[in-house]
Amino acid sequence: MAQIPPHLALGYIASEMLTFVTVQSRLLKMDATDLMITACVAALSTRDALKDPDRIPEYKGGAHALPLKYCTGIATKEVSYALNMSRETTRRRLERLVKSGHLIKENRVYFMAYQGGDNDFTATARNIAVNTIKRLHDAYETYSQ
Repeated sequence: MAQIPPHLALGYIASEMLTFVTVQSRLLKMDATDLMITACVAALSTRDALKDPDRIPEYKGGAHALPLKYCTGIATKEVSYALNMSRETTRRRLERLVKSGHLIKENRVYFMAYQGGDNDFTATARNIAVNTIKRLHDAYETYSQ
């Protein structure tokens, strides 16, 4: 069985990441750093719940955003560490994302803003992610025959 050459795999992944960041940052009118901070909060706050998404009936396999009751708050320190940014820069960016409505702050932790109906700004991101996975799978199938 042939394997995808590493440079080609990296090219596919880099291209898909660039497309995702470019499209989402334009749709949401935010720069790439704010988009990465938002993605970081989303990923870290849902990591435990998504270990078994089928146990969450409201999730419907990704058709809906994960309800906030399943999310855990993320501290500035966690985002700063994950993205290798200074804590003060991260704090300022997080506060700006709260003011713009992309994040919620409760006490000293951050969550994604409610995602539902007209306020679901992650719907496009979820669709892009599903299509990206399909394209990467197709590339894998092409090389593993």
